[in-house]
Amino acid sequence: MGAEEFGKRLRELRKQAGMTQRGLAAEVGVDFSYLSKIENGALPPPSEKVISKLAETLNASRDELLSLAGRIPSEIGELLTRPEALKFLRSQRGQKVLGTSNKKPGGLQMRGKDFFKNYKGLARAAVAVVLVLAVGTSLWFAAPAQAIELSVPNTSGNIGSTATITATVNVQSGDILPIKSINLEIYDSTNSETFTGLPLKTVSGVSYTGTNGSTARISARTGSGWGYGYGTRKAYGYGYESGWGTSGGYHDLGTGSTFGYGYTPGTQAATSIAYTVVWNVPSNWPSGNYTIRLRVYGNGESFVKDGTLALSPLGEGGAGPAPPPAPAPGTTDVSGSVDEEGVFTESVTAASEDVKCWITINGGTIGKTAEGEPLTEITIVPMAEPPAPPAASNVVCLTYDIGPDGATFEPPALLNIIYDESLIPEGVAEENLVIALWDEDAGEWVPLPNCTVNPDTNTITVEISHFAAFTVMAYTSPAAFAASNLAIAPAEVGIGEEVTVSVLITNSGDLTSSYEAVLKIDGAEVAREEVTLIGSASETVTFTTTRDAAGTYAVSVDGLSGTFTVKAAPAPPTPAPPTPAKPINWPLIGGIIAGVIVVALVIWRVVVRRRD
Repeated sequence: MGAEEFGKRLRELRKQAGMTQRGLAAEVGVDFSYLSKIENGALPPPSEKVISKLAETLNASRDELLSLAGRIPSEIGELLTRPEALKFLRSQRGQKVLGTSNKKPGGLQMRGKDFFKNYKGLARAAVAVVLVLAVGTSLWFAAPAQAIELSVPNTSGNIGSTATITATVNVQSGDILPIKSINLEIYDSTNSETFTGLPLKTVSGVSYTGTNGSTARISARTGSGWGYGYGTRKAYGYGYESGWGTSGGYHDLGTGSTFGYGYTPGTQAATSIAYTVVWNVPSNWPSGNYTIRLRVYGNGESFVKDGTLALSPLGEGGAGPAPPPAPAPGTTDVSGSVDEEGVFTESVTAASEDVKCWITINGGTIGKTAEGEPLTEITIVPMAEPPAPPAASNVVCLTYDIGPDGATFEPPALLNIIYDESLIPEGVAEENLVIALWDEDAGEWVPLPNCTVNPDTNTITVEISHFAAFTVMAYTSPAAFAASNLAIAPAEVGIGEEVTVSVLITNSGDLTSSYEAVLKIDGAEVAREEVTLIGSASETVTFTTTRDAAGTYAVSVDGLSGTFTVKAAPAPPTPAPPTPAKPINWPLIGGIIAGVIVVALVIWRVVVRRRD
C-alpha cells in the first residue's frame, strides 16, 4: 500500500477518535509536523514501534496499519530468521507452499492457512509474508542481475604522499541487486593493497587500513533510491547469503527500503554509490603504473572494473625529473574519460575535498568548456566569500563554486550536496529545501526546480546543465493560508440527507503551520477542522452536514460561499372519490319478473291441455 493510503486511513482513525494532529502527536511522542506529513502522504509510513503506539492510542487494529504500511509484524519477521523456517523454505514442501510446484494447485491456500494458524487475526500480514517468502526464495536461488556499470577513472599520485581514487557503482535499473560487499584493490606484479568492505551507505572520511598495512580515508555518497533490507525484512538484502538468524547474520538497517542495495519500493529506477578514496601511498613502492580494481560481490559472482594509477617519485634531491604538481584540492582530472569530441567515455564522479558536494556525469554525456573545448578537469571548491542569500532565506551548507565556469553538459549532469540539518530554520520542512544557482549576470540566487531531498542522508540532488556556484537554501516566508475550490454536493437533498462540503486549503508560505477551516451555515458555525501543512502544500478539508427542515441554506467556509437546497417531503396523493352506485330500476325489474311468470303460466297451460 502507498503512503497516501496509509495517511488517509490514519487521518480517518484520528478523526473518529476525536483527536487533533497535535494531540495525537503528543500521545505518540512524535512532532506534529511529522504526523501531518504522514497523513498527507508526503512521508512514508513510520516505524513499527510508532505504528504500534498509533494503534494503541487510536484504539485501532495494529495489524491493519502494519498491512497498509507494507510492514510485517516483528514476530513474523523473527520467525523468518529461524533455521527451521529456512530449512522448510528450501525443502520440496516449502516450494509447494510458495506455489513453485505445479502439483496440487490449491496447496498455497491450505499450506498458508496451516503455516499461520498460530497467528490468528493476521490475515493481511499472512498474505504479505507469503509474498515476501516468494521473493526471498527467488533471491536465494538466483544470481544478482547484472544491470550495473562500474567506473574507475585513471588517476595519478606521488610515492610517499597521497593519491585520490574515485570509483562509482551505477545500478542501471530497478532490478533486485543484492550487493554483498565491495572491495578496492591496487596492485602491480610485485606490490598490492586491498581495502575490503567499502561502506554501503553515505559516509565521509572513514579511516580504513588495507590488508598490507597502508591507510586511506574513504567517503561514499549514495544516489536517490539506494536502499537495503529494512527491520522486519532483515533476513534479506545485504548479508542474506549466510548466517541467517539472531547471531548477527542479518543487518537491521532501518526502515523504508527492501531487498538488497540498489532497490527501494516506489523508486525502481537507476541509482548509484560513488567513492572517493584518499590513499596514503607507501614510500617503499616503486614508481610506475598500477592497476586499480573495483570488485563488487553479489550472490556467488563478482563484477570488476579496472583503472590505472600512475605513481611518481616526489622528485627530491634531483633524483630524476620532478613529477607534475598534484591537483589542487577539489580538482578531478577527467581527461582520460573524455574523447576529442567532448564525449564522456565512461561515468565520472567529481567531488569536493570535504566530499559534501559531488557531481555525477554519465557515460555518453557531452561536456565542453565555455570555449567549446573538451573538458579536462572539474573543480569543486567552497567559496570563501559567497554572495549573501536573499531576504527570507537561510543557507544550510557551504557554497560550492563548480568549474570551469561556463562548462555545459548535454544531457544534464547530477549535482549532489550534503546539507547541515542543524542549520534548517524551525518550521521549514526538509523536503522544501532547494539547490540555488548564483546567476552572475543578474546578480541573484535562482532556486532550481525538481530538487530531490533525501532526509535520511541529508542529501539534495538536482540536474544541472552548466557550472556555476551552488548552495542549498531554506526559504522562510511565514505561513499564509488560503481557501479555494469550494464544492457542495449534492446541491439538492431531502430532509435528513447528508450534504458534503469540501474546500482546498493551501499554505503559500514556506514555514509549516496549522490552520482551522470553519464551516458556517446561515452564518452560524457548525464545524471546524484543523489541518497542518508544510510550505507550498495543499490539502482538501471535508465536512458533512444534514438539515431537518426544508429551505435554501447559505454555506460559508473562510470567505467562500455557496448554497444547497433541502426539499420538503412530497404530500401524500389525494385518494380518488368513490364511484356513486347507480339507482336500482325497480319497475324494470318488476316487469321482467311479471313477464317471466306470464310465460311460465302459458307454458304450463299448454302442457296441461295436451295431457287432457
